[in-house]
Amino acid sequence: MNLTRFAAIVVVALAMSGCGAVYDTPSLTGARMNPAGPTLPEGIQIFEGEPPHRYELLGIVRTTLRQANVISPIPTQEHVAERLRQAAGRLGADAIINVRYEPVGIDRFGMLQVGLGDLVGLSAAQSMAGQGQAVVWRAGPNENPPQGAGSRQ
Repeated sequence: MNLTRFAAIVVVALAMSGCGAVYDTPSLTGARMNPAGPTLPEGIQIFEGEPPHRYELLGIVRTTLRQANVISPIPTQEHVAERLRQAAGRLGADAIINVRYEPVGIDRFGMLQVGLGDLVGLSAAQSMAGQGQAVVWRAGPNENPPQGAGSRQ
């Protein structure tokens, strides 16, 4: 195969592969809505452990971000945190607590063949998963809710 043909095949393969896309697999477990309504994701706090405030559990939020192809950005904890905030915001959460992140690593392979046996490439996508508990703050008898509670939409 000559270099021009190989370059053309690579360009077509990259154009068809959705460069830059990251695939999301969100899920909610045992979730219920906050009667006060949804919150804006940017106002939702994230704690990797227990918070110093009283809270009520709304449900477990999970997401797995998958790299679309080997030249797409590799998903990071920041990407996962943003998707967790979006899911928790739909529930009306003020925060996500006990958040865990886990790089899943390479999770799928794929080969693109063009013509009779011209192997264009091997694709190995990486993933990052995250989960936490979506909560709303609850003030005690003589307490005020914590500062920075999620803003309602």
